[in-house]
Amino acid sequence: MTNFFVREACDDDAMVLRRLIDTATQQLRCIYRPRKKKDTQQTMPAITLVAVDDEIVVATAEYVVQDDRLYIQGIAVHPNHRQRGFCRSLLAAVEQLAIDAELCAVVLCVIEETGNVGIFEKMGFMVMSHTTSVDYMSPTGGPVTQVEMGRKLP
Repeated sequence: MTNFFVREACDDDAMVLRRLIDTATQQLRCIYRPRKKKDTQQTMPAITLVAVDDEIVVATAEYVVQDDRLYIQGIAVHPNHRQRGFCRSLLAAVEQLAIDAELCAVVLCVIEETGNVGIFEKMGFMVMSHTTSVDYMSPTGGPVTQVEMGRKLP
């Protein structure tokens, strides 16, 4: 990370974000994929942050406020930029936004079969629940386990 910062995404980021998310999730599609949704309406508009390194968007996080907590509904880091602190920096920025808004926790969900539970535990998140996902399934149509994780804020 030479010239690195986190900022809110802008309209000009739309195409690069689509490519970033597609690239970042490509490996995961052999483990799970989204189910087709009937209702795509979202009650609250999501806010997207991007991590920029040397003028290149390398990671993104999307969140919404739900009651007294901030829910991260998506986070993606380009495979060529993983394990370099970008996810941790995005999570820190989201956490600061939640603290500034006087929220009590930051929450996210991961699919257990990806192995990402341990990664988020190392970043201070604790497992809150395990459920069979209604939004995602294995590539063969079988169930996958959704793990809700959270971190309480000061």
